[in-house]
Amino acid sequence: MRFSYWGLIALCGIASAQTSPLRSVNNFSLQHHGLVIRQHAEAGKPFTVAGTRGIVVGQQDGQFEAWVLPVKLLSHFAIEANVEGYSVPIDVNQAASEIEVYPDHTTITYSHIAFTLRQTMFAPDEAKQGTGAVVLFQVA
Repeated sequence: MRFSYWGLIALCGIASAQTSPLRSVNNFSLQHHGLVIRQHAEAGKPFTVAGTRGIVVGQQDGQFEAWVLPVKLLSHFAIEANVEGYSVPIDVNQAASEIEVYPDHTTITYSHIAFTLRQTMFAPDEAKQGTGAVVLFQVA
């Protein structure tokens, strides 16, 4: 299955306020070989993505909080989708199906009959001033 980048949510990406709108990003590579822990996502079980300047901590259903150290930027992040043909919004977090943990990133995959969503989170160790953790969403 081919994923296209829907958008970049740099929730912890910039410590200072930005007025520029979110935009799509070009494809880039993350490590998909070597060590990996892959299992069915279980609500209530924790995950952590940490770097030298930013952290994303949450539960395997995708809810998380994000930090640019030492400042907490958001808490209780959850995903809701409005799909054409559906009369009510879809609680995407309920559709969490798999979590993959690599040394350099963590991905939670949400599976629904109308879409597949991948939430990839990473925190660069050699982050530039103001850069923390990044949360990237891909939708197919």
